[in-house]
Amino acid sequence: MAGTDDHAAVSRLLCRICDPLEYDDGRSSADLIRQELNSLLVAERVAVTYVAGRPVLGEVGTDGQSTLFSAPEDLEERIRPLVSSEEFLQQLMERVTETQICEQHGAYGMALIGIGSFTEALLLDVLTHRDPSLQRGFPQGERRVAPERASFALLLDTARARGRIQMDDVVCSSSHASHN
Repeated sequence: MAGTDDHAAVSRLLCRICDPLEYDDGRSSADLIRQELNSLLVAERVAVTYVAGRPVLGEVGTDGQSTLFSAPEDLEERIRPLVSSEEFLQQLMERVTETQICEQHGAYGMALIGIGSFTEALLLDVLTHRDPSLQRGFPQGERRVAPERASFALLLDTARARGRIQMDDVVCSSSHASHN
């Protein structure tokens, strides 16, 4: 988007404008706003679409109909303050590169696995780095699950319970999938 220095902030704003949670009647008003906004964004070759009911900003595909999502250019800078070490950051960025290679060669299933692996590893690192007690295990009912055996669902539940994420967080970030 030409003329702005903070693409992430603009992306969040555009998604929030189209977020069904912002409207009393939900998706019907949000979708009308999204359609009008997208007509204005045509020149920028970006569009807001819904993925799992949440607004996401992506590039308009070469066919003019599909919306493509990819890692933001500043992903490394965005996650650097979240991770425990520079070495781990580089490992995550290698996963991003591998995922992009999969996507570029049509291996979309592998790309999805890469996205999941990136997300799970980042969440595990953030949780155990910010709360060292979790290095001894994640509470699951009456027992504790070793960090290396914690499921993604358990990581998400723990993050929600500890106030790290919320169910209604506006997710206006990118993934390596395309959506029509």
